[in-house]
Amino acid sequence: MALSVMLMAALLVAGAIAVLRRPPSATDEVPSELASSVLVDLPGDGGVDGKAGACIACHKEPQGSLAAIRAHFSTACVDCHGPHGSGKAKPKPCGNCHDGKSGPHTKAHADAGAQGKCADCHKPHAPAREARAACASCHGIRPAARPKAHEPCGACHKPHAFRASKTTVCAGCHGAKPTLVASKVREHAACASCHAPHAPGGAGEACRSCHAGQKVAHAGSESCVGCHAPHAGDATRSSRACSACHEKVARSDTGAHAGGTSCQGCHKPHAPGPATRTACATCHDKQSKLASANRGHADCATCHRASTHKPGPGVACATCHAKEQASAPAGHRNCASCHETHSGARVAGATCTTCHVNKAGAPHARAGAGCTTCHRAHGPGGVASPPTCTTCHARAALPGNHVATGHGACTTCHTSHAKPRSDRATCTGSCHGDRREHQPQVKVCSGCHVFAK
Repeated sequence: MALSVMLMAALLVAGAIAVLRRPPSATDEVPSELASSVLVDLPGDGGVDGKAGACIACHKEPQGSLAAIRAHFSTACVDCHGPHGSGKAKPKPCGNCHDGKSGPHTKAHADAGAQGKCADCHKPHAPAREARAACASCHGIRPAARPKAHEPCGACHKPHAFRASKTTVCAGCHGAKPTLVASKVREHAACASCHAPHAPGGAGEACRSCHAGQKVAHAGSESCVGCHAPHAGDATRSSRACSACHEKVARSDTGAHAGGTSCQGCHKPHAPGPATRTACATCHDKQSKLASANRGHADCATCHRASTHKPGPGVACATCHAKEQASAPAGHRNCASCHETHSGARVAGATCTTCHVNKAGAPHARAGAGCTTCHRAHGPGGVASPPTCTTCHARAALPGNHVATGHGACTTCHTSHAKPRSDRATCTGSCHGDRREHQPQVKVCSGCHVFAK
């Protein structure tokens, strides 16, 4: 009977020791074979012999301030703990069992022998997975700042080789993405230039960290990515085509303003207000300088009222110059015949005789102010209709037969643009019919009947 009891006790002790000595597992749950109290010999106790309950029998549950043992329970407790001493653990080096896990976790956690710095992250009796929550205790990264896929630090960082050079590259999860002019701009080729690894969602605001000098006010938005798509479209283009949003204006960025002119030729991309006269002068410098001399023509849109994206010919001059147009005689209503359209000045070399060539040698062409003495091109100023001859030629002052009775009507012998006539046909045909046979051989009456001095 005694022998049977001794054999049973030996078997129980051997089983318990086998369980306690099996390789450690950080994720083990307390096995059922240790769930009840067993009796084991506890060596190294200063010569004190006796039996005691297996440690796990009590420590499978929390004991006061001590948490329940959920890891290393398959390792002999006495390897680290003395049951009757001060209770302070004297652990053996973690690397003895956890081979290959002793790589430095930055200098602050370098392996310094025994447990070294492993306990900074790992609690000796807690599963290894709980160490993930310890990252924030040193690194201060708020979980809410990271996208869900980045929440476990181990998704990018190797816990036991915690160096930036060992971090999983972004492309490992996100694949190769077309990136805005990455082939030309080195910073765009590095994901972390725009995406903070622990808060990558704020990349849209990262542009200003490099492009602080760009002040954007485009369609009421300050967002850069509306035009500069970072990971979409043609990665070789620095920005989206303006016509991608402004398709009602043109089908391409050179389709407006009579074609061939790019949007940036008139508009500033980061402050695209309406095109100004200054912008017009970029291409239309000559016309702009001429128009600046005429206050009423200084604003291009005054005459070119059609949309600048689809400009048409200038509006009719009569739109503003109604009185001049209404008073202009036939043939004078094409303003550009005499005026340069942008400055309004008389076209160089344009005179009345440019059109009225047959009047160039008329007696009055050189009189007074020339043509304008009797005529005006249009109103409201100037001579509305030719004045009477006596306005300039007072009859009493005229020589010879000009003062004779019956010679008072100037137009009987004179026309405005021809030399005066005193031939026989004129004199005897209109007034002096009774003198038709007088000196029939004479062709000019003024030879004897003098009108000049």
